[in-house]
Amino acid sequence: MSPPPASDPLFLRHAAFGAALALGTLVSGCGREEPRQEAGQAAPASSTGDYATFAGIGRDRLCLSGPNADAAVLVFGEGDRNCLVRGRLEGGVLVPNGDTACRIPVTRQSDSQVVIGTPPPSCAYYCGPGASLAGKTFNRTAKPEPLSDIGGDALC
Repeated sequence: MSPPPASDPLFLRHAAFGAALALGTLVSGCGREEPRQEAGQAAPASSTGDYATFAGIGRDRLCLSGPNADAAVLVFGEGDRNCLVRGRLEGGVLVPNGDTACRIPVTRQSDSQVVIGTPPPSCAYYCGPGASLAGKTFNRTAKPEPLSDIGGDALC
């Protein structure tokens, strides 16, 4: 059996579909870059629980993926008014993602307790009216728990 002639409309449609499928598969891999780990660096936090969570009063939560690594804190004031910061713990400060002016002091009292100091005025953006990070104390939970913002989006 010989292949269909190149002028056959059905053959052209199948060939075009096959070419589009191949191109779509090739393009879908573009722009995605797998994170690379440099020699001597700790592995990045994973969604499988490579982090520690700390509970404060009520719904207040803090998660850390290790020293000098990703961190997030969510504390509530009245109702759903809250402070939300997602960034990196660098030494003894939480630095929000993309904001070098705000540096929130964080003190590890023990392996199981973390206290947030008084943030400078440059950090006011991260708290709604009636909510504050200052002086919040968090105690480590028995096992890591996911931390989500008020909309349900994962923070850690």
